[in-house]
Formats: sequence, structure tokens, C-alpha cells
Amino acid sequence: MQLHRSAGLDAVVVRPFRSIGPGEIHGLVAASCRAALRKQALRLTDGAQVREWNDVRAIATGLVGIAAHPEATGRCLNLGGGPRLSVQNLVRQIYRLAGADPALLEFGALPRRAGEIDDFWGDHSATAALLGTLPVTDLDDTLKRTLAWYAQHPEGSP
Repeated sequence: MQLHRSAGLDAVVVRPFRSIGPGEIHGLVAASCRAALRKQALRLTDGAQVREWNDVRAIATGLVGIAAHPEATGRCLNLGGGPRLSVQNLVRQIYRLAGADPALLEFGALPRRAGEIDDFWGDHSATAALLGTLPVTDLDDTLKRTLAWYAQHPEGSP
């Protein structure tokens, strides 16, 4: 935002919160989908961390809306608003939707990353005041679409 203030550059800082959906090739959701479809064990931290899970299509809609909105210039806006769920519950849901046994999930097998925050989600009120509420896709629908993508792309690349 410094260049916006000092040089008059039209800029906005957008902070998208955790987006998930088809095509994700790294991270928790990707690893969980691959393991669940293969009916394999998955080693995880305790999974108690709560995160906000946003369908990637909602994040894309928000990015386009912010980029096109003249009142967004010079602001820092959080983007998201999806459901808040623990990592453990999200991964259990992925396994359930894939028809995999949740007993394969090894919660607590890995240590948490140093400095990891227990609860992480955004205050999206400023963005909602500007654009309205982003479309929120049912989490099961997002996960089903993601699992279907992984069924067609087992190694996680298109």
C-alpha cells in the first residue's frame, strides 16, 4: 500500500483465506483426497486447528469483484467467509465422502508446525460492505467436486 500512498498507484491488497477445490495439488486437502481415494492411512497433526474453508470459485468471484470495484483502491480487504471447521473434521469428511475408513487417519502422528495458530479465519465485514456476501458453496459439494477431480487426476496434475 506504500506505493498507493506515495506514488498514487491504483492498488488494493486482497487477503484470500483458505481456498479449496479441484486442481489443488499441494497441501492438506490434496494429500487427504489422494489418500482417501486410495484407501490409505494418512499421518497428521492432532488436527484441532480450526480454519475457514472457502470454495475456490467464491474466492475467484471475490477477486474479480474487488478488482472491478472503484472503492476498493487503497484498501486491504480480507476475502472469504466459508465455513469454519477443524482440520480433523474436514479430513474426516473427505474420508467419509470418499468411502474410506476414518480409522485410517492417524491424528497426532505428526507434530504441529512451530508457531501454528489454533484458530484462523478472517473478518470479512469490510469486503461484504463493498461487494455483498460472497457465494458460499456447500462444503460437501466442494469436497465432492474435489474428490471427483482427484479420481480423474490421481497424481494431482491436469
